[in-house]
Amino acid sequence: MRYLTMGLIAVGAAAMMFAGLRAITVDGDTAVTVLAADEVVLHLPVSPSVDRIVTDLKAELSRVALSTSDDRVADALVRIRDDATLLNDVAAKPVDMFDNGAAAATATAVYDIQLERDLVTVTVVTVELVPAYGSTGRSRDHEAGHALINEKMTKRCAEEVLQRSVELGSSGDILIAQMVSGLSAAADPVHNAYHRYAEGANYGQHLQHARKALADVTGC
Repeated sequence: MRYLTMGLIAVGAAAMMFAGLRAITVDGDTAVTVLAADEVVLHLPVSPSVDRIVTDLKAELSRVALSTSDDRVADALVRIRDDATLLNDVAAKPVDMFDNGAAAATATAVYDIQLERDLVTVTVVTVELVPAYGSTGRSRDHEAGHALINEKMTKRCAEEVLQRSVELGSSGDILIAQMVSGLSAAADPVHNAYHRYAEGANYGQHLQHARKALADVTGC
């Protein structure tokens, strides 16, 4: 089962997830480990096809997986890389947005959630797609701010989001889907604040605005 909640990326981060072990039931006080992979960044040609993005994304996920020192993160990236449906979802909406001029770049939060009876492991990676037009450097700088927010908000909110989902009696796929939805919802106000702060910002200024949004928007 795959889940996609995609907004106007470049005006907001998106969320996607790769399901973990579906039959496992966990408690609200089950330990949660949050891991963050390095950003996966693709510099694309003008009007890239979905197939081109998927092919390049597989290669970049493999490269990042090989370069990480944490085997858990590497395994998560390989699971994401090998999920053709998920990668197609990552690529399809941005292609439409690039073609109609609705976005200059996109940042998609992808979650790999693995359930064990005594541990929930959430790995978050931000996939950034930067087409070769417009202010590429500025767009890349802006999306790095979204990546920072995705990482920090996942670390801030994963335990609380798990507890809420368990309280609803959820387990397996439903629990994972609710966690993804909850993590995305928790991050949305921070992304929105970031957009307000970063409006008109120059290259090199975006991360400071992302940090301010994280400080100003509290809670989950």
